Amino acid sequence: MGHPGTRPQSHGLYSSGRSDSKGSRGHEGTHDRLNTAKIWQFSPLGMNNPFPNRIVTEEELLQHVQDCNDRNKTVVITNGCFDLLHPGHIAYLEQARALGDRLIVAVNDDDSVTRLKGKNRPINSVYNRMAVLAGLRSVDWVVSFSEDTPARLIGAVKPQVLVKGGDYTVDQIAGADFVIKEGGSVKILDFIEGCSTSSIFKTIQANQITKG
Repeated sequence: MGHPGTRPQSHGLYSSGRSDSKGSRGHEGTHDRLNTAKIWQFSPLGMNNPFPNRIVTEEELLQHVQDCNDRNKTVVITNGCFDLLHPGHIAYLEQARALGDRLIVAVNDDDSVTRLKGKNRPINSVYNRMAVLAGLRSVDWVVSFSEDTPARLIGAVKPQVLVKGGDYTVDQIAGADFVIKEGGSVKILDFIEGCSTSSIFKTIQANQITKG
């Protein structure tokens, strides 16, 4: 089920070989070598999915959630674009995971991000954003959604805990009314000050202008 701490099957993302080529680690023996070409090509539904137990379709996710409900496990869900992952995201997801037994991260697909953030976003495709999130120990399952908000998905999942970060109020959080009505709870977590995707993006733009 992709429990944190277990290493998912690689499905071709990693290959083993001797350190005998340029760019090797400089010593003999076998090691896992990252096949970077496949990172950019994998589909969450295809053979190159590096985390088949964590990057899931909505149908697969609902099956996992049903299993959690049958075993009285608390399911937590959060959502976002997660375009440029930074320490604030890592800390936030660790806190979210601590609120239950399983953490779902719902990710805006590319078209959704563009509508919300502008034509220059996302920087990373939904597949790459999901792959990075799936590699975190705090995350159990990652799923994408195409709407501007995850309200419909949250209604389908019926989590016990809905988590959002930042200066939101409960009435501003998509899906909060449904979760509360179903007897669940909504938690608002503080972000780490100074850590934001927007500030990173502005720094990148400023550096490009300076070098240009």
